[in-house]
Amino acid sequence: MKRKMKKKVGLSTLNLPAHLPCRQLPTLLEKSVKAFNNIDEQELFTYTSIVSLSGILPNVSGVYAGNIVYPNMFLMVLAPAASGKGIMSHARELLKPVHELYLQESREKLSEYNRIPRKLRGDAPPFKIVFLPANSSSSKMIDHLSTNGTDTPLILFETEMDTLTITNATEFGNYSDILRKVFQNEPVSQSRRMNNEYLEIEKPKLAAVISGTPGQLFKFINNREDGLLSRFLVMNYKNNEGWRNVSPCPTCINLTKHFKNLSKQFLEFYLSISREEFEVTLTKKQWKRVNSYGEENYNKIVEIYGESATAIIKRHNLILFKICMVLTSLRKYEEKNNACKMVCRDQDFLTALFLVNKSMFAGLNIYEALPREKTPNLNQNKEVLFQALGDTFLRADALSLAKSLLISERSTDRYLKDFLHRGFLNQLEKGKYEKKKTTPLAVGS
Repeated sequence: MKRKMKKKVGLSTLNLPAHLPCRQLPTLLEKSVKAFNNIDEQELFTYTSIVSLSGILPNVSGVYAGNIVYPNMFLMVLAPAASGKGIMSHARELLKPVHELYLQESREKLSEYNRIPRKLRGDAPPFKIVFLPANSSSSKMIDHLSTNGTDTPLILFETEMDTLTITNATEFGNYSDILRKVFQNEPVSQSRRMNNEYLEIEKPKLAAVISGTPGQLFKFINNREDGLLSRFLVMNYKNNEGWRNVSPCPTCINLTKHFKNLSKQFLEFYLSISREEFEVTLTKKQWKRVNSYGEENYNKIVEIYGESATAIIKRHNLILFKICMVLTSLRKYEEKNNACKMVCRDQDFLTALFLVNKSMFAGLNIYEALPREKTPNLNQNKEVLFQALGDTFLRADALSLAKSLLISERSTDRYLKDFLHRGFLNQLEKGKYEKKKTTPLAVGS
């Protein structure tokens, strides 16, 4: 990213561990996470599993800032190519039986419908699924949200961010505004001219898990004012283990079998938690810490990044509560608790605080690297690089940033030369540059 944070926002008062202690997770989640020996892999899988689970809890709710909110969350994982982030797909495997449950039911209903004589048929039965394809158009996404309604899970799970970027760039694929509304469970509507159809989802619920390289991110979210970044939990994933032995290991866990077996328990969890409405709340001490954490970091973020960056802490505090809702739902299941309302455990609250705090740092680093406003040619690598550079910078800074954007050293030097030739930069001395204050917005052409 562009540069490291100027201060460690909030860490002085948190006293959080450097890594997440797996022992304090709910049992079912702990079994999943401990399949991995590497600490970074365990944290990655914790984020992925919790956010995925937030998509299968439509009957779980809580009250935050005077409003009823639901657990559904978004996660963005940024990692270099071939870094091992593929382990995220095992979290999808855990919830595959839930998807297949609705898929099989939908197919059976459709088959029954097709056996009815055409003249006697009414409207076709709704076709419900749990995993939403990332290459769906915005219209199709609204269709699925409407079909599933408020009581059927819906999860967007995509390990290649480019799929979203390509879809988002098409005329009918731009659903950034839909994601922004769905995160807050705000109404989403659509009117179709062809058949005078009007769709409105009053309380849409969708969880989203996406991953990609830093370069792909700048195509998906291309400016600070977009507002989508603040709605995501963010994890920068780097697995520095080097080459791993890939030969068969008799004593090692077979991950495919392990997660397939665990998925049966997650199906039981879903069936159990979806039987009735369930509310999660916090203790007075926990609410006090939510407020003190938010207030302290809000003031520091204003001081360091400006007012517009405060959306990250505001929404991360809401995400903190959402994580508590997921973890408390797992506790209800493992304890066979029949209560319709439960208070979050302190250990689960600290887990949520740990995950949110780490994500906030990653989100602020991305915010700092994003251009201040959308520009005409932002999707081009040259434009992304120029906007992310500081007002004054060294060639080494440009090379470091370009590397994170997957731009080669040769291309970076060519871009710098072009910026100088076109009057966008001044060269202060060899290897040192500054942007001209009158620089035009579009430099990518």
